[in-house]
Amino acid sequence: MNIININGKTIHTNGSSISINNNQLYIDGKLQDQGDVKVFNITVEGDVGSISGGFSDITVGGNVTGNINNGSGDVECNNVGGSIVTGSGDVECGDVDSYVKTGSGSVKCGAIGGSVKTGSGKIVHK
Repeated sequence: MNIININGKTIHTNGSSISINNNQLYIDGKLQDQGDVKVFNITVEGDVGSISGGFSDITVGGNVTGNINNGSGDVECNNVGGSIVTGSGDVECGDVDSYVKTGSGSVKCGAIGGSVKTGSGKIVHK
């Protein structure tokens, strides 16, 4: 079971997919009662399948088996089985099987299976 903290509210779930659509939060396709929130701060304790967000700072204490797609905000996690994309924000993670892209921000990752792109910022291999 994962513990997901969204803007200070703790959710215990077996869910593996977190998405934000029209300022609404969904876990495995099920709407979560958060009200109309423009910015989400997402923290996951454990592994998660994928995260697709709007304007979020995302922290995952485990691995992400799929992709992280974020409109804007920092991303921090362990290994990622897919890709990481954020419009602007720093990315710090372990290995990424696919690619990492940020519009503006630094990237600090382990091994990357594909390319790394940043509009402005440093790229550091850890």
